[in-house]
Amino acid sequence: MTELADGLFMGNQKHADDHDLLKRYRITHVVNCAGNSKLAITNPSYPFFKQQSKDNYNISAHFMRAIEFLDQSEKEGGRALVHCNLGVNRSGAIVAAFLMNRYKMNLLRTIDYLKRKRTVVLSNRGFRKQLVKF
Repeated sequence: MTELADGLFMGNQKHADDHDLLKRYRITHVVNCAGNSKLAITNPSYPFFKQQSKDNYNISAHFMRAIEFLDQSEKEGGRALVHCNLGVNRSGAIVAAFLMNRYKMNLLRTIDYLKRKRTVVLSNRGFRKQLVKF
């Protein structure tokens, strides 16, 4: 699990299912981009996206809902985890959209920032194209 900004983390399914880890990092909000998770069952208020990592999947349809949820987490003083199965593409696209929206960063700067924090992120070309449009 990688801390990308104060109170914003990105990780994979294993991180999301590790309740001790979530407690240790004081995670209060979770965006589930994996399509399956114990968390989706235990806390249905968390956004739950049954997404695919295929290049042609319209992940941008989820950007605003996730951004609003992450904004709310921050307003409440929470700490948020955005995760997908591997912690690379789906969660990367959601986090990139949030960072671009919040800090008015362009996509190249956002990807550079993410890669400095987490070496493998956003390898999906289709998702990057959608982020360019966003």
